[in-house]
Amino acid sequence: MSKTRDRKNKNVVVLLSGGLDSSTLAYLAARKTSSQANNRVFTLTFNYGQRHKKELVLAKLVSKAIGAVNHI
Repeated sequence: MSKTRDRKNKNVVVLLSGGLDSSTLAYLAARKTSSQANNRVFTLTFNYGQRHKKELVLAKLVSKAIGAVNHI
């Protein structure tokens, strides 16, 4: 296998809680992949019974704002 990796068509999955840390990471991932053709960001959020349901709403909003392909 070549030491040089093919950097085309790379997808990124970000675990997005809706909090500040994961939202920042999602933004940085989207910014980095947007400059490279055919790269996509997917976001993933879990409802684990957290007390603050607004985080789920915020995660969806962040996902849309960064242009994620899909939010699950």
